Amino acid sequence: MIETEQMTPFLLIFALLGSQLGPPQELWFFPIVQGQIVRAYRAPETPYGAGHRGIDIGANLDEELVSPTSGSISFNGKVGYRNLITIDSSYGTLTMEPVCSDLPVGEIVQPGSPIGRVCSPDPEYTWHCELCLHLGLKTEDGYLSPELYLGGLKPSRLLP
Repeated sequence: MIETEQMTPFLLIFALLGSQLGPPQELWFFPIVQGQIVRAYRAPETPYGAGHRGIDIGANLDEELVSPTSGSISFNGKVGYRNLITIDSSYGTLTMEPVCSDLPVGEIVQPGSPIGRVCSPDPEYTWHCELCLHLGLKTEDGYLSPELYLGGLKPSRLLP
């Protein structure tokens, strides 16, 4: 039991919230088995400012991709000059490009299940990296770095 009489209001709030949060969420599967992050997430300074709203993972053409987490396919098709797939999950909406897939909208996917392959964009498209898979995560509160769920980032914590 927490001794509330001796705690400051600030610490009391964190103690009570911490007891409500439960265990940490599971880590995601890496979408490319031997993939490595070649460009990190960079938050924009303003909602419409420049930034990198996701991570880039080094890839090879025709490399198989797996779903990082469970969810349902909410879009599968071409946007501009490249193919894109989105997965609605309990974490938010994951976007991956360029991905060619035969999965229909509404299809339920499980963590680690095949979802498609890295494919070439149209010749008019200029890659923002040599050859990569872009993985983004958008939540109700805005974009987050997928590295948090891939085990690459440690959550912030207050120090005494």
